[in-house]
Amino acid sequence: MYIKGFSDNGVVNHPTDNKKFDNKGERKVANAILLYHE
Repeated sequence: MYIKGFSDNGVVNHPTDNKKFDNKGERKVANAILLYHE
């Protein structure tokens, strides 16, 4: 999950496909949901 301005790079969740608790374990996905609010 990404939230603009929330952290150094905006990543607020930590996928664990690389077996570590960081934001480097991302995976390819076939779809996404975009929520946008001004």
